[in-house]
Amino acid sequence: MEAFQPLWASSDISSLDDASFEPQASTECDALIARALAIDPNDIDALLTLSSIRMSQSKTDEAKQVILQVSRLVMEIIDRIDKAEEQGEAAVETDDIELNGIGRDRLPAIPTRHLLTRLLLEHHFYVEALRVNDSVRREDELDVEGCYLEGWAWYCRGEAIEAGEQDGAQDKLPEEELLPTKPECWTEALGSLKECVSVRMHVLD
Repeated sequence: MEAFQPLWASSDISSLDDASFEPQASTECDALIARALAIDPNDIDALLTLSSIRMSQSKTDEAKQVILQVSRLVMEIIDRIDKAEEQGEAAVETDDIELNGIGRDRLPAIPTRHLLTRLLLEHHFYVEALRVNDSVRREDELDVEGCYLEGWAWYCRGEAIEAGEQDGAQDKLPEEELLPTKPECWTEALGSLKECVSVRMHVLD
């Protein structure tokens, strides 16, 4: 992440929308990302930007593979944190505390996880989206977008399960023994979206 941010900040590209319509901007984006990934092949910000660019270029399969790569990187951190906490270690509550070398400061920033969650949902990876977003909810229970994305993920998952989708809809969360039904998913979605409204009102107070 450290490699990509200064490179991107130093460029004249203001947004991915520019890259979608200007061939020169798209080429410059690719060059910046290539430089960042040469420094750190697992730079999550660079990989997420690459996925978004590939989507804007209608290269859906390439974008999907990049998102899967990012998801694996983030899920590995989440799994290691969960395993340590399940073993009775003290929960990590601040950015400067580490848990056997694996602290919550090792996770991407919350806005980065928001973006990853949205992209996972776009590619129908519902379980992965819910797990990444859950790491946000546990870190900041008053995060409005986290509440909203949780509700949206459960809604989409219910639709996909009822439709019998094969990509993503048949996967289960670690705590699930059986695949939930559409009504069960929508009950979860409703609860999350109600909480989103409540949290939003609390933030505005």
